[in-house]
Amino acid sequence: MEYNSKYNEAVQDERILQAAALPLANMPSCMNLFDKWATCFALGPQARALYRYGTFQDCKDKLDDFKFCLTLKGMSNEERRQVWIERRAEQSAAKRLQSSSEDVWDLRRSPLVDPAYAEAA
Repeated sequence: MEYNSKYNEAVQDERILQAAALPLANMPSCMNLFDKWATCFALGPQARALYRYGTFQDCKDKLDDFKFCLTLKGMSNEERRQVWIERRAEQSAAKRLQSSSEDVWDLRRSPLVDPAYAEAA
């Protein structure tokens, strides 16, 4: 139950972030997603992944994005954007709730207030 509430809260946060980061004009095309998937297998990205993580890069997520894009062909641009934002929000929320050695920042929900100024307010 605790995980579900954290997940739902993370999805809400990610919807806002994804919507702000993805204007309608910047929606990825299926061809662009196919290129990202194909580039994933190139020597450079694979060598970088091997160096950083000790394993080759798994390109399944890029293939899944391409396949998902193909399913959106019959929708209007705004509908495609909303569905894409929802998908990205769910992916990012799930990733955020997993622990990783790359996690060094926590999401701040309120602005940082300097204690010297907090007393004056």
